[in-house]
Amino acid sequence: MKIRTLTVLATLLEAVVSVQFTKKYNERQDLGAWLAAERHLNVAHAAMTGEFAQPYDHLIDMNEEKEGHAWRYSQEADNGPFFFAGKRDDRKYVYILTKVPGTSELGRRWGLDHQQPTKNAFLFWKVKAKDKKAKLLGFEFRAAGAPTLPSKTLDEVIQIAKQARID
Repeated sequence: MKIRTLTVLATLLEAVVSVQFTKKYNERQDLGAWLAAERHLNVAHAAMTGEFAQPYDHLIDMNEEKEGHAWRYSQEADNGPFFFAGKRDDRKYVYILTKVPGTSELGRRWGLDHQQPTKNAFLFWKVKAKDKKAKLLGFEFRAAGAPTLPSKTLDEVIQIAKQARID
């Protein structure tokens, strides 16, 4: 009986720990924007070989404090969104991807440079255009080195998204 209980507990612990590795996004209402962002990351990493092209598991407990650090980091110069998408039928929100390089101070605090290859964190946000309140929807860790588009400010992204949605 004790062995069976230990086996069940070990299985549950493994499931809980694996949830902390990478937050994959799969809510229906925002799935199209997430798939576009993920496709963008896949294309950017396609030139990398083997395991370097794939997302990595990384043990990080993305709590409210770390989410706040990531959002503030994305507001600093040159750290803004490098990919964005909007939905024609929902003009209140814009979806953005931001990057926390493993070599940045925040990336080092998260341990992204502890093992080779150094990793970058890519964070997927849903931002309310009116008041710029953001909600972290998902994140991935990938090998550093893939090219990304130049970053923009959040204001630039919101303005571009508004102009693109004019019927």
